[in-house]
Amino acid sequence: MKNDHSKDPGTTAESLARELAVLREANDRLLAEIEERKRTEIALFEKVERYRTLAEFATNWIFWRGPDGEMLYVSPSCERISGHPPAKFLESRDMFLSIVHPDDRETWLNHSRTAEMDRQPEQVELRIVTRRGETRWINHICRPVFSETGRFLGIRGSNSDITDRKRSDEAVRESEERLRDFFDNALDLIQSVSPDGRFLYVNRAWRESLGYTEREIAALSVFDIIAPECLDHCTRVLRQVTSGENAAFIETTFLAKDGRRIVVEGNVNCRFEDGKPTASRGIFRDITGRKRMEEELRKANTLESIGILAGGIAHDFNNILTAVQGYISLAKMGIEAGGPTWSRLVEAEKASIRAQSLTRQLLTFSKGGAPIKQAASIAGIIEESASFALLGSNVKRRISIEPDLSPVNIDPGQIHQVINNIVLNAAQAMPEGGIIDVEARNVSGEDAPGGALPKGEYVKIVIADRGIGIPEEHLPKIFNPFFTTKAKGTGLGLATSYSIIKRHDGRISVDSRLGGGTTVSIYLPASRKPMSSIPGGDSRAIAGKGRVLVMDDEEMVREVAVAILDAIGYEGCAVKDGAEAVASYVEAMKAGIPFHIVILDLTIPGGMGGKEAVRKLLDIDPGAKVIVSSGYSQDPILSRYRDYGFSGVIAKPYQVGELGKAIRLLLPWEGPSADSDQGL
Repeated sequence: MKNDHSKDPGTTAESLARELAVLREANDRLLAEIEERKRTEIALFEKVERYRTLAEFATNWIFWRGPDGEMLYVSPSCERISGHPPAKFLESRDMFLSIVHPDDRETWLNHSRTAEMDRQPEQVELRIVTRRGETRWINHICRPVFSETGRFLGIRGSNSDITDRKRSDEAVRESEERLRDFFDNALDLIQSVSPDGRFLYVNRAWRESLGYTEREIAALSVFDIIAPECLDHCTRVLRQVTSGENAAFIETTFLAKDGRRIVVEGNVNCRFEDGKPTASRGIFRDITGRKRMEEELRKANTLESIGILAGGIAHDFNNILTAVQGYISLAKMGIEAGGPTWSRLVEAEKASIRAQSLTRQLLTFSKGGAPIKQAASIAGIIEESASFALLGSNVKRRISIEPDLSPVNIDPGQIHQVINNIVLNAAQAMPEGGIIDVEARNVSGEDAPGGALPKGEYVKIVIADRGIGIPEEHLPKIFNPFFTTKAKGTGLGLATSYSIIKRHDGRISVDSRLGGGTTVSIYLPASRKPMSSIPGGDSRAIAGKGRVLVMDDEEMVREVAVAILDAIGYEGCAVKDGAEAVASYVEAMKAGIPFHIVILDLTIPGGMGGKEAVRKLLDIDPGAKVIVSSGYSQDPILSRYRDYGFSGVIAKPYQVGELGKAIRLLLPWEGPSADSDQGL
């Protein structure tokens, strides 16, 4: 029997060989694993070295913070950015927080907590204070790091110095702010408009001029604020600049929120990006006031031209009216009052007086219509003129006068004419009746719209009706002579009023809206002189006696003047020019039958007029009493006759009573009373 522990030598050798093979195989695997590990370690080392090299030479400040907040790695760039070496941050986990700007620490803490809790990449821009005390901006980026098993390994990130970019951004922002501030404080109207017409930007002057808020502007198109008559032209200009043409000059009219029309001029150009228009830009100047002044100048020039013609017509017409009214007065003296002939003469006289009123309006356009001014209260003139204009009308007036209304330096007759004309126009604008408001108050010239008045104190008269209004297209023409929309109008009422107010150094303007009534505003300079009463003659006695010399170039005037003088007791003599008047005066003195009164026509075409003749007469006889008479003058002599040596003034046409009164003021005579003067 064999022993169980005994081994067959052959079996044992095979077993050993197999084991040896297994050992060899295991050793080879181990060697291969070792080799692979070495290669991996070398690759990892090389990779780490590459990353370290990148980190060491990176311009960004790279860091790795462990899960407990301890800093595991800080790249050398931290010293270039913060001024502190990496060791400082490795030694203390609070080192980074300590250099964060105090105003940004809460921002950084919130940022860090969010990154750790949400395990999401985070980015924030904040300020740090460097070792040298300099404030710098950094862009802080952090990213959570996890192992393959999901274990949180900390946070890696970088800080990049963005100070230069921030400064550049701040410089750009400040430049934009300065530019915006410049635009917003500019007096010009500046706008930027998208290709489809939406407003992208308007400055403060634009908003204030047109009266829109920023919210309202956002809902507007540029086409909403352009006057209808200017729309086609503006559309062509916009199309021109958006197609690439050069900047275009434009004059147009904007419509304000309250309906005001604002005339502007300026340049429009377009900004392009990639060849496409992105915004058309316009810089405009409000020229409404300038246009108004140009229009005032145009009107003044028109009135001056027409004044030359009107003055000539009025001069000749007044000479004719002098003869007509004179002979009518003489005819009335020779018949009994109340009969048919008397009545016809009265009607003829009324017609001639109406003609005289027309010539007076024509004269207003000429320099011969210069006002004879005096300090006076306007209150009574307003009351009287408005009441007279509304006689027999179904229109009422409501007058409001400031209690302490300043006196004004005016020609009462001319201002009476202005108020009468305007109130009459207002009444005619309300054929169905209504109320006209008339107001007068003290104002400063600086408060007047349009800036056309010098500094100083003024009395402002406002006459407002609730009538049909004036069409917008007619407003620029209403002060033009002979412009009227009335079937029976002369077109001289407002033109006359304009000329009168202008010669009083004032201003008149009209605001009206079709269907909304009309408001006329008048500004008259306040006077510091004491008010004087309006002078008047003695209406009772016109007859007298004495010798009177009349000089006039018109034969009909000479004849009627002599006839009137003879009829009221004077001895009349007539000559045709100043030279004859001087010669006749000297001759009468030598003959011992001197002239007591001389009446000189101011204007003698081609001969010596009254201005030169009175000087010669006063040289001969300093006590000569000379009356100036004229139907037209280009000099302000009628309003300042005493400055030129005259003793009195009488305007043509004149009637018997007016001529008698002018003489009696200079030649008192105790004769027959007015009660004995038939028909006078």
